[in-house]
Amino acid sequence: MLRKASRSSSPKKPHPSTPKKQPSKRRLFSTPSKKMETPTKDETTPTATVESPPAPAPPVDSELAKAETFSMEQIRRGRNPIMNIAVRGTINRFALEFYLLPGERRSRSHVLVDFDEKIRFRDAEGHVADIKGLAIWMKNVGDDFDGELHVRYVIEGRHFVEPLARFQFPLVNADKPVSEHITTIDVINVLQGLLGQFPAIHRKTLTEFTFRLHKGRYLGCRDAITQWMIRLNLAGVVGWHYTRQEVDKVEYIGRQAVSGRGFDTMIDQNFASDMVRDEWGFLSVVVKVSPVCRAIWQPNTYRVIKHAGKDLPYMKDENDKVICNEQWIPHKD
Repeated sequence: MLRKASRSSSPKKPHPSTPKKQPSKRRLFSTPSKKMETPTKDETTPTATVESPPAPAPPVDSELAKAETFSMEQIRRGRNPIMNIAVRGTINRFALEFYLLPGERRSRSHVLVDFDEKIRFRDAEGHVADIKGLAIWMKNVGDDFDGELHVRYVIEGRHFVEPLARFQFPLVNADKPVSEHITTIDVINVLQGLLGQFPAIHRKTLTEFTFRLHKGRYLGCRDAITQWMIRLNLAGVVGWHYTRQEVDKVEYIGRQAVSGRGFDTMIDQNFASDMVRDEWGFLSVVVKVSPVCRAIWQPNTYRVIKHAGKDLPYMKDENDKVICNEQWIPHKD
């Protein structure tokens, strides 16, 4: 899922640094013993569990009440009542969306989840609007290159990005009664390693990392999404093969954008377009191979490089030793 952090005009020089202390992981809310069912036959793996109802939210300050994007700490503190409802609302759809920001040539991506019921609220301008889901992505925070999982409201009728491709993946229990649907809190707890019967190597949090800086660009978001998808698939929350590409009136040029069904066949693609539609309303999108760059995870975090019988499309060290070498961390001058 991004409302992006501002970027510096020129690359900052990397300097060696001591890895940061591993942050403590806190379950956002307790979880009963009810089990999820695996959505596909892609993985025969441990199951995760469903979340309990939230406690009443504490008072909210006026600035936070206007927010539409939230950090992990803000989710934990629960001081925005609308946000509390949103992250605990049941979901029935999970998708990966690629898009371009104005002036950029390389696509970005985020996760989208859709609610079973839209949430009506009054936005910062006082307009009544409906929240239909959430975007989830790694956002640059602070003055360094730290990245942290954030969520943002997806509001009905407002497109904060123009999608170039959107791939829907099977979501556990989505075809069952709403009472059995999972929530965004469930998804986040899986990513923290707090939900699901995982071995120790899969219990490190995937909600914080350090971006890599290359030619003024922050790299590593697709590494986060790749590891998220693996963790969610291992937990039986999300299927590995997408069911459909949802963006209409798009002509893909070059590499076949929707020929393969596995997540591994589309995460290494870059989508580019001049964003000008032809006389029939179609948008031309050029698709090229773009291997995934490694971000820098917290110490002792295990990066999976092969899943579902496939090698994941990571950039090889020998092809780009600067941004794929795990021995340095970029810091501001």
